[in-house]
Parts: sequence; structure tokens; C-alpha cells
Amino acid sequence: MSEGATAATAAARMGGAPAGRSRQSGYDRGDLTWHRSRGGFALYVVGLGEVILHVVPDGSHEGMWRVRYLDGRVTDMLNLERAKDAAASIALAMLNVRYPGRAVE
Repeated sequence: MSEGATAATAAARMGGAPAGRSRQSGYDRGDLTWHRSRGGFALYVVGLGEVILHVVPDGSHEGMWRVRYLDGRVTDMLNLERAKDAAASIALAMLNVRYPGRAVE
């Protein structure tokens, strides 16, 4: 399979390139967007329309938040700004796994 065909197959699996950008260079923070969700925030990839991660309030410590993966796992407690930053970094690492050598921004 040619490199172009491989990139096209990967783009199809990921729902196409966000905002018409080529996926040969990987994803960056400009490809992510936050939306309020029930009880917290949801992180989306622009153009895919699917939630990647959630930032949810901790159940017992007011003002503290956790990143929740889609499988239900949660991170340690963080303040909201740090939780959103961590979620973006985690999402980029997950999305860019197919782009070796690309630094996560």
C-alpha cells in the first residue's frame, strides 16, 4: 500500500482531516475545542464531532477536577486550568500516535 493510500485510510478512520488540513503532519491544539457538558467540559476534535475526553468535577473535593477517559478511568485531581491542559495533552498523544516523531504541542 502506498504512503498516500495509507494516509487516506487513516484519515477515513479518524473521520477526515479537521478543518480541511492534511493529517500528514499530525494534530495540534488548534484542532481541539471545548464545549460545556452536563457537569463539566467535553473535549472535541474539530471536524470529527466526537468527544475525546471529559473534564469533570471531583465528587468530594470542591474546586477540583479530573480528566475522565471514555472508558471511565479518571486522572488524579487537578484545578480546572490544569485539568483542561492535561486533557489536551492526553488527547494529542492519543491522536498523534500514528505520527511518530511529531512533538505534542
